[in-house]
Amino acid sequence: MNIMKKSCYLLLILTSFSLYAQQGPTVTCNNCDGSIHQPIPVTGSWFNPEQPGTGYVLEVQNGRLLGYFFGYDEAGDQQWLIFQGELQAVEDDPDVIWKVEAPFTSFRDGNSFNEPYTLPSNVPSGDSIKIEFTSINYARVSVNDGEVQNMAAFTYGVGLTQHFDSSEHLFPDLEGMWNITAYVNRPDVISQQYLYLNDIFYIGPGVTSETNGMKIVDYFIHKYFLFSSEILGVSSIRCSNPMNPENQQREVVCEMRNFPWWFISSVDIEEKMIVPLPNIGVNDFTAEYINPDDEDYNGLTIKAKRVNYYHFEDPNG
Repeated sequence: MNIMKKSCYLLLILTSFSLYAQQGPTVTCNNCDGSIHQPIPVTGSWFNPEQPGTGYVLEVQNGRLLGYFFGYDEAGDQQWLIFQGELQAVEDDPDVIWKVEAPFTSFRDGNSFNEPYTLPSNVPSGDSIKIEFTSINYARVSVNDGEVQNMAAFTYGVGLTQHFDSSEHLFPDLEGMWNITAYVNRPDVISQQYLYLNDIFYIGPGVTSETNGMKIVDYFIHKYFLFSSEILGVSSIRCSNPMNPENQQREVVCEMRNFPWWFISSVDIEEKMIVPLPNIGVNDFTAEYINPDDEDYNGLTIKAKRVNYYHFEDPNG
């Protein structure tokens, strides 16, 4: 696929999102009470799906965010601006994990394509931005204290499915190999600070079922054993929409079930781990063990990073 075809493909995707309100998607975690994990927002393109044609490129390194805005000025001409700032933890809003407030800087007087390099000058634009990250894939943004827009990390390389009518979250196709790292997210537990262990697992495509009016989507996790050539199903990410007895509404919750803690011999956990719905992305997802009564392992965290998009063919049929 050449560059022109890729550009047309991305433009088609961007202009096809008309599902959300003008302010963009709002996706929350319905079973994250007590969470202490503060995952880092994903690097890549971000935008409000209801307002295609403008957006951001965000990158985080060592707690510092660098952002590029691509949009238009008052005359409707294209412009790009840059901003940077520290990720600041937020304690007074349970829906926000990080925020960044920074001024915009513009650039001018550089060279065009195939011309001798000219060092551009940077000039403060007089504008400022505030981003509040509610998860690794969703955020709220306002410019110059204006209207708040909700934006999401942009997914274009795999299929997206809205599995649940009660949630705006679009599930990406997770099939492929994943590097899953588990660690105790407790800096106050000295003996556990260096417990970082990981392994490679295969996650299959989503499998949908229904029971008693509740919809279930399972992403089964498999482990390949090199010396025995055995492929074993070891766990799953299960998302469902049980009825909340308090408001009589179906709310989407996701959990990691039966994770094989035997690959970390010192961990003894039999309970499920919470998988925050808005943290399920195309290349990343997280899970957390929430149990304040467990002094050793409360806050134990899983971070998963995609290795590839491999479609697995079972040699056993």
